[in-house]
Amino acid sequence: MKNTDTRVQYTKERFHSALLHLLETKPINKITVKELCEAASLNRGTFYLHYAEPQDILTEIEDQLFEENLAFLNSYLTPEHDLDHMGLLFTYFMNNLETFRLIVNMGNDTAFLDRIKGLVKPAVMQDWERDNPDCSKEDLAFVFDFVLSGAFRLVMDLNKYGSMSINEFAHRLDRLGHYSQLAIREFR
Repeated sequence: MKNTDTRVQYTKERFHSALLHLLETKPINKITVKELCEAASLNRGTFYLHYAEPQDILTEIEDQLFEENLAFLNSYLTPEHDLDHMGLLFTYFMNNLETFRLIVNMGNDTAFLDRIKGLVKPAVMQDWERDNPDCSKEDLAFVFDFVLSGAFRLVMDLNKYGSMSINEFAHRLDRLGHYSQLAIREFR
């Protein structure tokens, strides 16, 4: 059974790689099963054994990114979080930066960011509500959306800050998030 799982994993990795390569030059809705199979050097039967359409591969890639990412997010969102966890999170983002960029550049950035928000927002809002009991949930949500959107864009443009260490980058994002909360008091 282990060999079968290894073969399936290898086959799916080839399809993942082929799709990501094709996404560099064309949108997902223009990629055919035929060219995907040719790029992966696999046949159509193998494709249809695992997928119904190329979008299924993209969804699987996104799901895999989120599953791997979730452990980092969960550790960051605990009360004892620290910058080491943020460093791990941003290291993960950097190691998968090209995949994230492809997803964003295909015009799927809103759905992608919404999915990240869905994972992070409940825990962050709970912490912020506890730390800012005099602020409305609406104001906190406004600041959260601002901070996460900005952080996401900075991560996507991370190569612009090449001289900055991952820990420094994480520290700065953490500080921006903290000081953005303080700005809520100015809404009144």
